[in-house]
Amino acid sequence: MRSLLLLLTALLATARPVKAQTDWLVTEVRADDSSNDSGKTTLRVAEILRARGEHVVDPKAAASELEHKHSRMPVRLQPEELEQLDKALRTLADHLASESLNEARAALEEVERLTPDARDYLNREVNRARRRFHTCLLAAHLFAKEGYDDDAFEQVRKCARDFPGFEPEEGAYMPDSIKSFFRRAREELESIRPATLIVRAETGSTERCRARVNGIDQGEVPARVTDVRADSVRVQLECDGRSGRIYNLPVQPGTIELVIDPRLDRALDTNATLRLHYPNATIAGELRERHSLQIARVIGVGHVLEVFDGRLTRRDLATGATTEADLSKTSLEAAVDSVRAAPAQEPAVAPMAAVTADPVEPSDRSSLYPPLAWISVGAVAVAGTVMFGGWRLYRDAAPRYESEACLKMGDPRTRGEQCPNLYDRASTGRTVMYIGGISAGVFAGLATLFFVLDAEGGAESAASAQRLPCTAGVGDAGVSCRVSF
Repeated sequence: MRSLLLLLTALLATARPVKAQTDWLVTEVRADDSSNDSGKTTLRVAEILRARGEHVVDPKAAASELEHKHSRMPVRLQPEELEQLDKALRTLADHLASESLNEARAALEEVERLTPDARDYLNREVNRARRRFHTCLLAAHLFAKEGYDDDAFEQVRKCARDFPGFEPEEGAYMPDSIKSFFRRAREELESIRPATLIVRAETGSTERCRARVNGIDQGEVPARVTDVRADSVRVQLECDGRSGRIYNLPVQPGTIELVIDPRLDRALDTNATLRLHYPNATIAGELRERHSLQIARVIGVGHVLEVFDGRLTRRDLATGATTEADLSKTSLEAAVDSVRAAPAQEPAVAPMAAVTADPVEPSDRSSLYPPLAWISVGAVAVAGTVMFGGWRLYRDAAPRYESEACLKMGDPRTRGEQCPNLYDRASTGRTVMYIGGISAGVFAGLATLFFVLDAEGGAESAASAQRLPCTAGVGDAGVSCRVSF
């Protein structure tokens, strides 16, 4: 019974908490031409709200969640790191040229240990990216030559995922075996339905931007990348020479248009904590409301409290309404209490439409996982009770049945009155105990399975919720999905 209780406790622990939409996010807003001493004030505001019983999202946790759901800071490798990685790539190429399979696998694994963002940084030079692509294909060729066909074509598919838009190119002096394999690789790639990706900068931006997909320069926006054969890609805008944030974009066959706001891209700072940073106070005044609400939608909080230039500004996600307090005219605690308690004023401009994920309708099967899991937990409890009852019955009857008095009578099932009764009770108890134990084990396994399937479904829904919705409007002929960040 003790182990049964431990099992039930473990199963109950799989329940996932749901974040309330009444959570608060306290955001520091900075401008280069304004006072930038708001960091300590931001921490103090959060402490006051918590003391008032409000749930405030930790700014470091908010930064981490935003990087997971929306975009993350760009990677920059130092020259010595690039030289070391180039050396590793040359070593890999040498092992492939000498057809040393084990050494080539080891060198390939060393490169693969890099994060995807770091590997993308290697692709910033187009020539290096093409060399990496052909090295990737040559590794697949070596796998096939050594008889590892499954590994070879999985490697081909990986090359397509890592280098969207690239195709195998046959050189005039290539050996026939490599040319033949490249033709097979091309056939394999052509069997995968491609997507076309269009990357645009949001209307209103005056910056000149280029698009990078998996680190590869795709030209000025709007940039069009064809023959994308991947489940997802990593997209960046590079505006006026500044490397932008990295956006994970799920990909499906068809034409997908990604619209990125360079101004939000530039303002977001998640390096140590979550903050908005603008070139000057004028730009901050124009954009911080829009950007704060966008951040709130991504993280899933109901209220944002900005700390900027000696003022507290509360914004409500549901209505877009705003309440402000001037810190020069009142104490910090009084200012927090005023914006917390006062009814929010109507916004000066209409609130932006809520940015939510496309609704993901659960299948009938997946929606049954939670009730089936809890039914199985109940069945474990019932089976455990039955097993315990059988054990007690067997424990009471078996020693008496096996006593010397019964054994002297020969077959106790046919002699006397007490012995057959004890035999039947012991036999029944043993049978019930076995059935109860086996049933408890089976139902415990089913409960665990259903909880795991439900958790995977929740993770898949969460991953879907990370995508902003596909929308298409008038004049969008041929665009099957438009995603805005």
